[in-house]
Amino acid sequence: MIRTKQLFIIIGLAIAALLAVTVWHVNWMSAQAADARHNLEDLANCEIYAQLIEQYRGSGQIAAAGQMELHELGSMAERALNKANVLGQPIGSISPLSPTRIGDTPYMLNPTVINVQKVTLNQLAETLYHLTDRTQLNVKDIRLTPARGVNQHQLWDADVTVTYLVYDSNTGPTRP
Repeated sequence: MIRTKQLFIIIGLAIAALLAVTVWHVNWMSAQAADARHNLEDLANCEIYAQLIEQYRGSGQIAAAGQMELHELGSMAERALNKANVLGQPIGSISPLSPTRIGDTPYMLNPTVINVQKVTLNQLAETLYHLTDRTQLNVKDIRLTPARGVNQHQLWDADVTVTYLVYDSNTGPTRP
């Protein structure tokens, strides 16, 4: 009888141990399944990001390799004016300003003033949109004055300062 009790106790302990291992294993498998689902989501996101990187690769640069020629900037401004349906020759002048280094970086900010004459505010806004859309140019400031020699109060002369970044490989960040 004592042997029977001992046998029942041993069998009970074995069953308890088997149940404990089974519960632990089910929990472990559940955690592994959750990790696998999370990894699949990460993989799907990586594939999406890889496609976006390929799509945008070479579509534009943050900084130009060198200074933009005035005739190139003038051509860009003329194309933008044409897209905005501005007639005539509204570009009065294009004047580059001195570039300035951006902090302690190898980047230079190159400003240029474009004088646009006898345009409406709508034409100016649309021109600046086309000038900066998908280009490296940014509008830094605009100075408006009433157009000279014109009695219409709707026409303006504008000095628009546009900027673009240039990477200056000759100088880099300085270290103490």
